[in-house]
Amino acid sequence: MQQGGKFQLQRNIAVSMAYAAIQENNSCGLLLYADDVVDYLSPSADPHQVQRIEQKLSMLHDLDVRQSRLRPALKFMKRKLPFCFGVILSDFQHDMEEFQGITGATARWQLPAYELVAIHLVSGAEMNHQGFCGGQLCLQDVESSSHCCVDLSRWREYDLGQKQRRQQMMHALDYSGISSLLIEIGKADVQMEINNFFIRRGSSRC
Repeated sequence: MQQGGKFQLQRNIAVSMAYAAIQENNSCGLLLYADDVVDYLSPSADPHQVQRIEQKLSMLHDLDVRQSRLRPALKFMKRKLPFCFGVILSDFQHDMEEFQGITGATARWQLPAYELVAIHLVSGAEMNHQGFCGGQLCLQDVESSSHCCVDLSRWREYDLGQKQRRQQMMHALDYSGISSLLIEIGKADVQMEINNFFIRRGSSRC
């Protein structure tokens, strides 16, 4: 999870939302997950809750897992909380098959007791490889001295495939009742994008 500015942005958004909740006299908590639940801080309206969340996030370290799994985190949340509004912050490098199970699980929940939104955090390098327009990149394995060459022109195919995958992921979440926002890391207007996202959600519910 700690790739470039991705983790720092996740942390900033989480702390900012916690602070906003406390300012409105609402409770807020934190659930950290990878392939399973990693840590949990139960909701509280105590003003010191923001500092507790900051401390939890500052102690977080890289985890040796192959992929993140959202479903165990959602099941844990449902077991712990009778109702909640949750914001999922992730790059959503999940297995698409898992989201079929999530769709079925969330459909059985007693909405609107559980209201979830997903903020997808993706770096520009993960979205667009226009700098690699063509040519060959030769790589050497330092242990075996074997070589292989990468056709850089195929980055376009990769970018298109990843774009389609993100669209499928967001569609699956939306079908599950989880609305999504895609944030490109490094953009200057991240806060405005998030604010507008919640304004649009509020307007559509009126």
